Amino acid sequence: MKGSSSAVWGFVALLAGCVSPAGRPHSVNLDLTEDGERFRDALAHYGQAYLYEKELSWFSNLALDHYRTAAELDPSVHALQSKVALNYLHRNQLDKAVEVLETSCRVSRGLLQPWVDLATVCQISGRLDRAIAAYRRALAIAPEHTVIYCELAKLLLFKDRDAEAVSAVEEGIRNADNRDALVVSAHNQARAFLGGGKPARALPFFRLVADNVVPEKLPASFFLCHGVAHERCGNAKAAEEIFEKCLRLYPGTHEALNYLAYMWAERGINLDRANDYVLRALAKEPDNGAYLDTLGWIYYKQKRYADSLDSIAKANRLIRDDPVVMDHLGDAFFALGDRTKAVWFWKKSFLTDPTNSAVALKLKAEGVNVETLRTEAERLKKEKETLERAPVPAAPPDEAAIEIRVP
Repeated sequence: MKGSSSAVWGFVALLAGCVSPAGRPHSVNLDLTEDGERFRDALAHYGQAYLYEKELSWFSNLALDHYRTAAELDPSVHALQSKVALNYLHRNQLDKAVEVLETSCRVSRGLLQPWVDLATVCQISGRLDRAIAAYRRALAIAPEHTVIYCELAKLLLFKDRDAEAVSAVEEGIRNADNRDALVVSAHNQARAFLGGGKPARALPFFRLVADNVVPEKLPASFFLCHGVAHERCGNAKAAEEIFEKCLRLYPGTHEALNYLAYMWAERGINLDRANDYVLRALAKEPDNGAYLDTLGWIYYKQKRYADSLDSIAKANRLIRDDPVVMDHLGDAFFALGDRTKAVWFWKKSFLTDPTNSAVALKLKAEGVNVETLRTEAERLKKEKETLERAPVPAAPPDEAAIEIRVP
């Protein structure tokens, strides 16, 4: 221990100019350079800002003043610029926050964090094009960062720049350190678009997933959603191919069996095969009203009207107030010559879905005033919405839980 202490003090003496390695005394110039003075002053202001931050709060005026002075003295330290920007952000002085971070990006061009911070603040302040540009600069510096690709893609989608968003995710899959996360993100985005009634926007993301994952590793649900997206975009052939691929990999997928069978029934093609498919689906779920409706619709296209009516009537008992099932039921009654019941079910179908022009045409052909029905449908819709918004009455108190006090 004694030897170690001597060595420390000897080193201090060497720095002080008392001794030299050769043993000859000499003087040491301790005057600071201009850069050194700036660094010293920046450090002093940083220390003062830190003390005010701890004593008052990190967004106090005194802390901001000292952080700002420190950043002006030494703009190359992004941590200082970031402190100032955060302080401005807290005060909702967004222009100043962006200005500070843009300065930091200019000074430290090769650093990642300034560009990420700039992108984030621009995003918060609504400068989305500037945020997109900053995220792109960040990726040019560090193309392996998965999260940045995700954020960039989200912004591009928000701006309806879908092709660029898909390209960004594709680039990330090639370069990022976690390509699987990007594939999952693309799948989630596709499902979100499909669920939101935007199948055309979903398709590029479904394709991206399909191009980057071997089919055997994709779940049956992926093929179902991908096929549905194509079908809703009018791409019947592509949808059929995807459903058939699903059934080759997962033969018991009753949803795909029914969907494909119904597609064929709607077009009046492959009816025998469609019949086989929906019967296989019903073997899995015999009380599925949608599957029974598909079977009844196949029978209808095969002109087996009595069988059609029987199957669709069962579906109608299982799925109440479904406009498609009621429309089909009306068609079956009409084919069997019962116009009264046919019109009755078409009316019910139209009252549930007054946007169905095909049902409107059938009703007009039977002399029904469709506009009167449309008005009634609107009234029923408003009535339903009012009931749904009405507060639920409070449950009566539990008498057993009421405390009885005897005076």
